[in-house]
Order: sequence, then structure tokens, then C-alpha cells
Amino acid sequence: HAEWERTAPARAVANRLVAYRAAHGLSQSALARRLGMSQPAVARLELGEHLPTLTTLARIARALEIEIAVDILPPDRESTVLRPD
Repeated sequence: HAEWERTAPARAVANRLVAYRAAHGLSQSALARRLGMSQPAVARLELGEHLPTLTTLARIARALEIEIAVDILPPDRESTVLRPD
């Protein structure tokens, strides 16, 4: 159970990458070129076993023109998202 919770953010990134690839008809190699990384690096991200670094998350967000929000809270607190009006 603890391992499942620990890897939840990595799986979320993995699911997003796989969904993006499928929606855009891209191979891992094509996505890797778009992200400026190697195909094996994309394959590792898509496994969802290890959390990407903030630098990698920023690279993904920029290249795919998506927003990635990182929320770091104690386990007993709910997230509150504030957005500019």
C-alpha cells in the first residue's frame, strides 16, 4: 500500500504521457524527439515507477503545452488551488 501511494504521482505522469501519445498518434521515439530526450527515457517515464524530476516535469509541460501542478502537503491536509482572477 505504501509503495502504491509513493508511486501515484509517477503513474499519473505516465498515464498522461501515454494518453498524449495515443491522442496524437506518436511513437515513443516521436514523443522523445518532441521532449528532447531519448526513447528509453520516455519508456521509463511511461512505466510510472519513478517520479520525474521537477526539471523533467517542466520540460514535459513546455513541450506538450500542458499544465502540471505540484502540490506538496502534509498527508492530513486537503489541497486548495488558488487561481488568479
